[in-house]
Amino acid sequence: NPFKLYKIVSKPVRKEKLTEAELKAIEDLKLKPGPVNDARNLFLFSYYCKGARFENCIIFRREDMVNDRAMFKTNKGNKYISVKIHSRLQVIIGTYPAGDFLFPYLKAMPVTKKEYKGNIDSLNVTVNRNLKIVGELAGITKPLTFHIARHTFAFHLKKKTDSMHVIQDSLGHSKSSTTEVYMKALDDEYLDK
Repeated sequence: NPFKLYKIVSKPVRKEKLTEAELKAIEDLKLKPGPVNDARNLFLFSYYCKGARFENCIIFRREDMVNDRAMFKTNKGNKYISVKIHSRLQVIIGTYPAGDFLFPYLKAMPVTKKEYKGNIDSLNVTVNRNLKIVGELAGITKPLTFHIARHTFAFHLKKKTDSMHVIQDSLGHSKSSTTEVYMKALDDEYLDK
């Protein structure tokens, strides 16, 4: 085996996250309807839905809203997440009154696994391209990507609670060790204070 002697050296990863002021700047942007506004709304939807991953947000259907809750199954860990639809989520939901899917990215669920993955990956690239514009308009200097919504939610939650179990359940991690590794990469400012 030619790779037997080869070792992959892993380096610590810095997980970018937004401050409360940066998140508010995104919320307060006055945008015209269109792809940039849709990307901003999708980002905020993720943050408001406990840092839901891109795939879970993009395939979120109206039928996934039951009474006053948004409910979905995570694509990693297969955990069920339930989020109370509060006023900020309601504003985003009200922006998109029609269609099977909440957001106007998919018209129908792709049939094959390959088509599904290709569509999700392509949409993620498109949304991230538009999020760069959102970041610039909001005066955010770090490159804004969709996954930063998840990091930001986790970081803000950590500032509110010391319970690793609450954070683990909120993020939908199946193992506490995953949450611990995740949180270590977000600790810088928290430890500074």
